[in-house]
Amino acid sequence: MLLNLIWFTVKIERSQFSVEKSAARFREEQLIQARNEAEQLQAISISSFASRL
Repeated sequence: MLLNLIWFTVKIERSQFSVEKSAARFREEQLIQARNEAEQLQAISISSFASRL
């Protein structure tokens, strides 16, 4: 019984780690996407400004 409890606890810890890792990866992908969008907007702004000169 104690062994089952230990095994169950280990499984829970692993699944929590997996969820946290997935969440971190998702946040990282969101940050990369936001940075790419910001760079695109900056490039559009620069070209728009340059076309007015």
